[in-house]
Amino acid sequence: MDDRAFVKHLVAQDDWIATTLMLSAMDRIAPDTLEPEDVTRLAESENSFIARTARAILARRHRNEGSSEDTMQNETAISDKILLLKGIEIFEGLSVGELAAVASVSEEEDYPSGAVVIQEGDPGETMYLIIRGEVSVIKGLGSDNEIELDRIREGDYFGEMALFENIARTASIRTETPSRLLILHKQEFKEIVREYPQIALEICRALSGRIRRLHDKIRK
Repeated sequence: MDDRAFVKHLVAQDDWIATTLMLSAMDRIAPDTLEPEDVTRLAESENSFIARTARAILARRHRNEGSSEDTMQNETAISDKILLLKGIEIFEGLSVGELAAVASVSEEEDYPSGAVVIQEGDPGETMYLIIRGEVSVIKGLGSDNEIELDRIREGDYFGEMALFENIARTASIRTETPSRLLILHKQEFKEIVREYPQIALEICRALSGRIRRLHDKIRK
């Protein structure tokens, strides 16, 4: 089967996990094999995960017109996002399909050193996972009473309670080095949880364990 025939097969099959993974991989490794009309067709898929992945590819191609190949290759493939998510405590109990669902609705963004990612007191709508870099957790940012509470590094996460509760941010987050973050928005999270309710259960279980460990430390 040649590349073009394989793409036609990819477009025709029903397995959304295989489709999104292969679509992402081919866009990264052999983008010339993906015809715009095929990606456009997938962007109109009834499966929201396939459609979202295809739309992201179309948007990235439009954004990267005239950009160097190195710039285009810097973005994280969905398969790499799955591996990243699997290595994070609150996602480690999810199946490949559930991880693929989370990965398909996440986006990434680069921040320079010193950028304020979260401002204390602002509404919480997003969770962040650190692909690369380091951030500080700060109370009273910019005030005379500014206190650094913690440092969070590559492979860890912050802002997770925003996915479950409508509460203001309890602290500010500032990058201490140039950082790349994987972002999960509340609305997209709600959409995947409707189809995969086990995702919310697994995350709540992991968060509950984290809270228990923190309480144990406090008691000691």
